[in-house]
Amino acid sequence: MLDMHSTRSEKDATPLTEAERNLSYELHASKSRASRLLAAHANRLRIQGCYREAEPLFRQAVALAEEAFGPNHLEVAAILNNLAVLFKYTGRFEEAESLYGRALAIIQESLGANHPDVAAIYHNLGGLDMPGVATPPGNRSRGNLLKSGKRRSVLIMWMWLRTSPR
Repeated sequence: MLDMHSTRSEKDATPLTEAERNLSYELHASKSRASRLLAAHANRLRIQGCYREAEPLFRQAVALAEEAFGPNHLEVAAILNNLAVLFKYTGRFEEAESLYGRALAIIQESLGANHPDVAAIYHNLGGLDMPGVATPPGNRSRGNLLKSGKRRSVLIMWMWLRTSPR
């Protein structure tokens, strides 16, 4: 017998669950789309030299990408790399190095240590070793990482070029 005071019957339960799943999917798709659009706009601003305007957009894009894909996804690594480039251009080398390091860890875990994208991050790290930028006394690790990063990026690209089909 149907309860007249009930607002839902048993057969209505399945469509509601399906609707919830659809809503969840749409929310995920919305966050991933928003993160990509924000990152693309922030990158255009960075290229135009509008660094102050680009930084908060990159940060929002990272947060949305982490929510949509998880913190160790390649989409997050790409946005972190672009934010690190912005930091490099504005002289915030330690922040750039930290973001490059996180992007590098994600890419190595996802694609392997010999992937060309790993070489690109090492190349970017090497770009932090700028003339006139002193490494603090007693802190040789940054200089060694950057030098080894340059060598590693060249080695990875050389290996990749030798083994790639032409």
